[in-house]
Amino acid sequence: MKRSRATTFISALAEQRIRRVLTRPEIRLGTAELVRRMQAANGETCSRQMAYFAIGQGERSGLLQAERVGGRKSYALAPGWRR
Repeated sequence: MKRSRATTFISALAEQRIRRVLTRPEIRLGTAELVRRMQAANGETCSRQMAYFAIGQGERSGLLQAERVGGRKSYALAPGWRR
């Protein structure tokens, strides 16, 4: 998969929420599963909307690598990504 150039900034809070769930680059989760786990890991401080927003920021900033299979996306941490 080609790696696109980062186009946006990701907030520290959004990065923290994603990294609580995706701890290693080998972990690959679908969008719905990633949102569900983000909500569970972050308690009542993370709504579905916040989780989707964090995923969008992560993808645009290069923190997350997206792989499309059919009509679904799965996400994993980009190896070597730094703020």
